[in-house]
Amino acid sequence: ASSSGLWTFSVGPFCLILPVQEIGGGSESKLRILDYGAGKARFASALVELPREKRERVDYYAFNDSSHDDYHRECVENVCRLHPGEIHREVHDTSAFYGANQVNVVLMSNFLHEIEPQQWGNHFAEVARVLTDDGVLVVMEDQEPPIGELPTLHGAIVLDLREVRILFGETTKVQSLSSHERLSMIEIPKAALAGFSGSTLKAAVRAANGRAKSRLRQIRSGSAGASPASPQAAGRRHAFYAMLCASTQLVLDDLMEPVT
Repeated sequence: ASSSGLWTFSVGPFCLILPVQEIGGGSESKLRILDYGAGKARFASALVELPREKRERVDYYAFNDSSHDDYHRECVENVCRLHPGEIHREVHDTSAFYGANQVNVVLMSNFLHEIEPQQWGNHFAEVARVLTDDGVLVVMEDQEPPIGELPTLHGAIVLDLREVRILFGETTKVQSLSSHERLSMIEIPKAALAGFSGSTLKAAVRAANGRAKSRLRQIRSGSAGASPASPQAAGRRHAFYAMLCASTQLVLDDLMEPVT
C-alpha cells in the first residue's frame, strides 16, 4: 500500500493502483470489488497482503459463471483467506449487485480474450449494471503470453490500450494503470462503457488485425527490437501474432467486414 489516497497491491506480475478516495467514498467506507470471471480468485490472495486497516475496508466478491466454475475449490479457499468462513462470496449470479449493492471496481483479469468478441457487449452491459456511477472496470491482459492457450471459436483476441480506447468510442477517459511493457492494466470508467457498439467492436478488432500483421512483418524481417534474442522466444512471439491475425480475421469475417 502507498499514500492514504492510493492503494497499491500486486497480483502475480500485475501491480494495481486504485484511487480509493475517489471511487470508494470517504476514508472509512468499504471498497467493493467484484472479480469478474475470477477463476481461482488469485486476486483475493493479493488483497490478503494489504495492511490490516486497509484489508478490513475491502469488500471482495468473486464471480464465476456456473458453467465455467472449474476452480471452485481453489476459489473458495482464496476468498476465505480474505474473508474467513464467508463462502457465499463466490457467486454465480451478478444480479445480487444491482441497485444499492453496486460495487466500486469490477476486475477482468485475463478474461476478455477467453470470450467470443460478439459476447463482449453483453458482459460490458452487465458490468455497467453492477458498477456505481463513479465506479471503474479494470481490464488486465498479458499482451504477449509466453505460454499458448486453447483458443475460443475465433481464437484469443488481446487488445492493447489504443484498441480498447477504440472499443469504447475513441475516448481518452480510458487510461493505462500499468507501466509494464508486456502486461497491460486498463481502467474504463462506467460512463465510458456506453461508448461500446457494434461499430466500435469492428473498428477495434480491425485495429488489432493491423497491429498483428505489422508485428508479424517486423518479426519476419528481423527489424530492430521486433524479435527477442532467443530464436525460441521469437518463434513463440511469431506464433502469438499469427494467432491474433487469424483470430481477428475470423471475427471480422463473421461481422461481414473483410480485411484486405
